[in-house]
Amino acid sequence: GSVVAGFGGVLGPQVANVLIMLDTMVSREGAAWQRQLALECLQEWCSQECFGDKIKALYVSWSGVGQDDRNPLVSLSLSLERVVQRSVGALLQASAPPAAIQQARATAEAVGAFASSPRIRLLDAVGHSGHEPPPGMVTDVASLYVAIDCVCRLVGGIADLCGVTPPREDEPLTMSCNPRCDVETMLLNVEVTRSIIDRTWHYSLASLQTVIVTISSPYLLAPVLRSYASFAQACGALQLLGARDKALAPLCKSAVPGSTAEGATVMLKPYNILISKVLLRLVFEL
Repeated sequence: GSVVAGFGGVLGPQVANVLIMLDTMVSREGAAWQRQLALECLQEWCSQECFGDKIKALYVSWSGVGQDDRNPLVSLSLSLERVVQRSVGALLQASAPPAAIQQARATAEAVGAFASSPRIRLLDAVGHSGHEPPPGMVTDVASLYVAIDCVCRLVGGIADLCGVTPPREDEPLTMSCNPRCDVETMLLNVEVTRSIIDRTWHYSLASLQTVIVTISSPYLLAPVLRSYASFAQACGALQLLGARDKALAPLCKSAVPGSTAEGATVMLKPYNILISKVLLRLVFEL
């Protein structure tokens, strides 16, 4: 906890070493409590003010000859995607065993309720109770929720580097008269932001798309969709059209309900409406 609390004042290479250790704990098949604790430490890092600048410093400090393939920001994006896929990915696999599908469905339903009810973090509980995690605090649902939050914050930080401001929940759905991004900020960071998105978008976008397709809780989908929209706007501002279009396509599919019987009434659910609003806003702004 004390190491995490000092993230803001630690130099880039030192942060990278800590993140590499946490990333290893997340990605390996170790104890579940270690994975959840590492995810919560990563969440602490992602929650810093001016997080976009922290991302840039980390990425640049670990870029160069012989280091590009080991950049911790890229590795972290991949590890978070694996957590999401491990938790609910079976719902997207036609050949997945019935037991795996049932478990993934239960996790997808439970994570929405988990997000809407404040809970003590394992990171805080262990700090007060010693080294052993309290009973009932280590769950796949908790790890999934923290992983989703980390992905959203990472994407939001990258969008900040591009000068993109995420839409507010209370913002009316109208044709925007505001620029898609702050041009000065975008031009200042254009090269590094393009490089970051080019190397991480496959993983971050896969994480967010999996959540949108498998989880129907509006409470959890709202921040996910705000991050998703920020990502699409950043790609549009940087003229990364392939990544932008890859982001828009799943929204088009998820905005309407699935197939129904011929002649049956098509009922829009709250998450369909939420996704449709985000899609329309992006159409206005892109």
